[in-house]
Amino acid sequence: MTFWEPPPLEMFRANAARNGYYPTRAVHSPGGLKWKFRTRGAVISSPVVVADPIGMVCFGSWDGAFYALDAHIGAMKWRFAASGGIVSSPAVDSTAAYFGSYDGYLYAMHLETGKELWRFKTTNAVASSPLVTRLFFPAGVYSSFPMVRSLYLTFGSNDCSLYVLDTRGRLQSRFETRQPIVSSPTGPVAASLAALAPESPELAVVAAGSRDGSLYAVDIKTGMEKWRFDTLGPVDSSPAADHGAFYFGSGDYGFYAVDAATGRQLWRFDSKNEVRSSPALFENTVLFGSSDGCLYALDARRGNLKWKLQTGGPIDSSPSVADGVAYVGSDDGNLYAIDLKSGYEKWRFETQGEVRSSPVVADGVVYFGSNDGHLYALS
Repeated sequence: MTFWEPPPLEMFRANAARNGYYPTRAVHSPGGLKWKFRTRGAVISSPVVVADPIGMVCFGSWDGAFYALDAHIGAMKWRFAASGGIVSSPAVDSTAAYFGSYDGYLYAMHLETGKELWRFKTTNAVASSPLVTRLFFPAGVYSSFPMVRSLYLTFGSNDCSLYVLDTRGRLQSRFETRQPIVSSPTGPVAASLAALAPESPELAVVAAGSRDGSLYAVDIKTGMEKWRFDTLGPVDSSPAADHGAFYFGSGDYGFYAVDAATGRQLWRFDSKNEVRSSPALFENTVLFGSSDGCLYALDARRGNLKWKLQTGGPIDSSPSVADGVAYVGSDDGNLYAIDLKSGYEKWRFETQGEVRSSPVVADGVVYFGSNDGHLYALS
């Protein structure tokens, strides 16, 4: 099966493959503070950065507000108040920002004005970050111009369900697991590009973990289960897709690679505590954090350890990679920058709270949140 990557789209873990890779300039020298923005609650939500000409960074806070800031100076463009805390990281397409809240809704906001477009009600909190799936055709297939159309929004809820909506907020399918879903879905993977079309009989599979201990592969169009892979702990980690596999962590201390087509285990690596962090993938390296305080770098095809870096606290933040540098937050209050090849620490930046937000890199700036209530921009 093949992972189909549409033209650029901003969401949690950089893209629909959730691989945490940002093809941009890194911050190689010790990070200097460009700006910081204060909210009234912990910033666990990971930001997304919308490139110029909009030049916006979007994120949620535990104070119940969703913020859109000027990415260059940190000034607020607009703010929307939900009725519950927001830890869900947004997904952004050309017109809208989508995010979940602990009030049980998934929201769609107009990207430039902050006007609410619609909301969809689940029966429990939404901590999962939505996946936007787009049908696209390169220039020359049906016209002289590339054709792109957003089709599906997929997300999990603490009501134990994986939902698939259209981009107007109408329910297309629902898949139920045995426990809450805080993992963010990844995909789709399919045998052909045509499988993404709603009328196609071919499977287009997305994967998401559940706190019931399983990773599920579900057809995005029908909501039918294709396969299930069981672990011995809750799967809060969001899977990453590459090399024909899904990579993810579990509360059983294991980190897994499973075949995307069959769900067969390819390998397992054991850390020394729960793995809630979601992995980053770059070329043949997969990185993830563990509650044992270590950032691990493994060979993506075999699962062999390349290096590990010990921090001063559990790592719930998910690592990101840009220009040969890996970035990750720790409960010790620091954001770390690590040389991707050697595993040596390049620099760290201290905040006044746990860093569980996952960093985003855009044009030589690193954006991330802290439980001290701030969103930071380092350059």
